[in-house]
Amino acid sequence: MTNPDPLSTPAQPTFDAPAPQVTIRHPAPDAHLPIQSGEHPYREISIGRADPTEAPLPADDEV
Repeated sequence: MTNPDPLSTPAQPTFDAPAPQVTIRHPAPDAHLPIQSGEHPYREISIGRADPTEAPLPADDEV
């Protein structure tokens, strides 16, 4: 039996492969927390403009 071409054969997952490394960032224990000082805990950031040609999402009762 010949080895299959790796470019035309999809890779099969191996269960003994190590899990990917995940990093969770969190504030230091002594960091300033806005909730404790009565400030609003979230900041608004701009992530761009909406595409006017994109259809809006359906309302919950339309799904």
